[in-house]
Amino acid sequence: MKAILTLTTAALAASTATADIAYGIDDTSHSNSQLIMWDTADGSVTNLSNGSHIRYDLEASGINASNQWFMIGGGNGVVQDQVFQASTLDGSLTSLGTLQFSNSTSGRREVVGASFNNQSGRLWIARERDGFYSFDTNDLNSLTKEYDLNKNVEAMAWNSAGSMLYFMDQKSLYSWNDTDGKQLLARDLFDHGVESLAFDMNGNLLAGIDSGHDQFSLININLDTLSLSVFGEYDAPSGDLESLAFSPLTIPAPGTIALLGIGGYIGLRRRR
Repeated sequence: MKAILTLTTAALAASTATADIAYGIDDTSHSNSQLIMWDTADGSVTNLSNGSHIRYDLEASGINASNQWFMIGGGNGVVQDQVFQASTLDGSLTSLGTLQFSNSTSGRREVVGASFNNQSGRLWIARERDGFYSFDTNDLNSLTKEYDLNKNVEAMAWNSAGSMLYFMDQKSLYSWNDTDGKQLLARDLFDHGVESLAFDMNGNLLAGIDSGHDQFSLININLDTLSLSVFGEYDAPSGDLESLAFSPLTIPAPGTIALLGIGGYIGLRRRR
């Protein structure tokens, strides 16, 4: 099961100060998910008040330019490719329907990654040992296979221009677009498996890894040199946050975060 850390923003009028806000999914067990929020201004992470979803195996998510949060996974004990819209205020879910693939979904063909393409506005998803698909979140019947890839992709991220897709198969980093096709950028870039990939608001490519018991680290990948540096370390009960995505927006912070009505504090340590 995949857990997701998705970075985005919302608007509040109570303050002129700004901060980046992260929304994500903590994989609390094999069939339960907890939606969270991370305030990057002070490093605090909290459980969204209505974000505990028992028997929901939420696998991948992305946030579009309108700050709408979408996710794919199994809901209410049913393992299939359901699409949900999640509230960034309290973590509640709205079911939008189910993606219909031409071949059946199983434990080896689950959707494991998602990222919005800013050029098309479509949500791209990675399906295990199958390939990349995209769809309009307003029309699930628009599902289109974009690239056939019989490979176990673990994480994916479009750059902000929507001109290059980056993805990882555990340890190795690849790029893809229509012009250049698939390119291997670095083999065995990490010692162990990468579980998430996303660009932050400054254009930095961040990979997420399980870095120890109950701990999750974000690693900055320098695309010019392919060198690595630690962005932050997240402490969670499961240590399992496996996908992330940044929104280009910001919200007033840090004092106004309390107005969101969230609860259940957990922590993040960011190295400086």
